[in-house]
Amino acid sequence: MVCYTPEGAESLVRAFRSRVWQLTFCSTVDVYNKPTAFYPCCEDHPREAASDYGRSKAKCEDVLMAAHERGDFKVTIIRPAHTYGEGGTLMHTFGWRTHYLDRIRKGKPVIQHGNGNSLWVVCHIDDVARAFVNAICNERAYGKTYHTTSEEWLTWNRYLEIIAEAMGAPKPKIVHIPTDLLAKLVPHRVHWTVVNFQYSNVFDNTAAKRDLGFRYTIPFLEGAHRTIRWLEGLGLIEDCSNGPVYDWLIEFWEEATSRMIDELKRLTSRQ
Repeated sequence: MVCYTPEGAESLVRAFRSRVWQLTFCSTVDVYNKPTAFYPCCEDHPREAASDYGRSKAKCEDVLMAAHERGDFKVTIIRPAHTYGEGGTLMHTFGWRTHYLDRIRKGKPVIQHGNGNSLWVVCHIDDVARAFVNAICNERAYGKTYHTTSEEWLTWNRYLEIIAEAMGAPKPKIVHIPTDLLAKLVPHRVHWTVVNFQYSNVFDNTAAKRDLGFRYTIPFLEGAHRTIRWLEGLGLIEDCSNGPVYDWLIEFWEEATSRMIDELKRLTSRQ
């Protein structure tokens, strides 16, 4: 679960060679290029990751599969997508921070990258865990790779709407800002949006359902409610007033687009 570099994978091999029967490795769907060449993405899709994280995970897979081929131990690789639940948070345009949840709760506008219509998948920890458990000493899983992702293919707009519903908040006011512009204005905050979130993420879970008994049983509305309740119980939802840059981005975008519209009207009125 904590192997992120090929050096770490080589350490696993040294530690467990001939000492364990099987090693199950938690990889990631980020080993694939974004956008993918076709949807839904299958396990044999070319691994051409856009991020250092994804490229490193792919190298880890290679090291461990080589150990499997040598007979050091059996290897099973599982590639989750956005896995969430109690103990974690719900990702958004600006990553893992929770101040956007406070904005939704208070009825304040929320930034969405692009037009919000790219597809995203989130799967609760309980469902993903079932696949890991069922991989143990499972002969069908030796030397195989599996997706364990959501089967609700949500637009990012719908994702925010479900979160608001889970919080008992009004339907959120979504402010759409182009990803390219966000990357120039706040590049350190939107890295994952640039390399991943702006593209659709849809994956085929057929193999995991067949061999590992994987099932998507927790709808996002239920899982989001459980996760938010956990965050609220520990006081982990950040006060949105502590993020002035967020409001500045919205004001800047709305003022700039208003000026553009006025200027376009002025120009067209002359024709």
